[in-house]
Amino acid sequence: MRVYFVQPKNFNRTDKRTNPFFDPVIDVCEENNIEYKIYNPGRKSKIGYPRSRVRDSRHLRRFVSFFAKYFGRFIQSGEEYDIDKMAGRIWNVLTFGRDRADIYITVATELYGALPGINPNARVVDIMHGIFCPGHWVYLEEDGSISKFLKKAKEREVWVTGAGYRDLFLRRGNEVEWVSQHIKVIGDIFGHTTRQGNFMNNNESTQMLITLQLTNGCTFEENKFRYERVVSFLKEHSANGLWRGNPILVKHHPRYNGCYDIAPMVKQFPKLKFISDSLNDIAKQVSINITVDSTSAFDMAAYGIPTYFLYEKNDKKTRGIWDETFEYPYFDIPFKTLIDMYDANKIEVNKVMFKWFSRYYIPIDKKRIAMELNDATKAFK
Repeated sequence: MRVYFVQPKNFNRTDKRTNPFFDPVIDVCEENNIEYKIYNPGRKSKIGYPRSRVRDSRHLRRFVSFFAKYFGRFIQSGEEYDIDKMAGRIWNVLTFGRDRADIYITVATELYGALPGINPNARVVDIMHGIFCPGHWVYLEEDGSISKFLKKAKEREVWVTGAGYRDLFLRRGNEVEWVSQHIKVIGDIFGHTTRQGNFMNNNESTQMLITLQLTNGCTFEENKFRYERVVSFLKEHSANGLWRGNPILVKHHPRYNGCYDIAPMVKQFPKLKFISDSLNDIAKQVSINITVDSTSAFDMAAYGIPTYFLYEKNDKKTRGIWDETFEYPYFDIPFKTLIDMYDANKIEVNKVMFKWFSRYYIPIDKKRIAMELNDATKAFK
């Protein structure tokens, strides 16, 4: 098999029950007659791809877990990667090489150790999802150097959406050769660059968007901090949840699920308008985005719309991500100053935002993806 797409359990799905990170690459496979299958951790009926393309990965996952639990202590290094790699080797023998592929494409390092065990000569590609920055242990250490985890898995590559993300791997030390082999810029698989179209500079809206970052993945204290920052901002800049005569639009994080009680805020600011529209559609309605710490800053920048971050001076995390790592152009500008800038010269602000966005997201490069998929074997260092 040329390419195996290996899906994580309970990960993003489209309305058609397909994987949004895999779909553009699968399109390239089909357009170029590249042989592929999809390893899915569940029944074929639960996935939107043709059944002939899908294989159930539950047995492999269970075997890897079983091996780690009962035999992992006998692996000399004791590290998860080495244990899973040995499990993959044994699985390959037990299944007579049924699951061997030239290239495995994953998201979130799914089965990252077992796959090179199944085929030691395979390339294991991790498609970037969301954003990452120093301290994201899969890619970068806290000091910004390349993760020991990533460098240990020498067969692993990372496909990123723009040169800005690739350059994050070069900020500490001289790793140009390693990065050129392992970090590939394939373009915007998320579709940001196709959404922008002719909308930028034509937006006449005066509405505000608040993207709440209250999620069930945060602690109570973290959610409380974010909630209080939003309430404090509303007290200062809105009356009853209105801004410039329009209801302020509020969008929950996809993993909100009622994890924090916002009833007091709703009562205090009754004009707030909670919406479920996609950020793509919302961008056509707003001229400013407000958030504590959200990737919506990129979504809005795709349309030239600035984001105002609600952070405190001692908030090293938010500053470390958006100012020091991503070098957001308007990070330290007061809210009123940012609004005045936008009102005075909207086109210039649009250009600044889109230029910043374009460092990290370029149009998807299908030719580059096809080239990578057809180049099945490489000698990594």
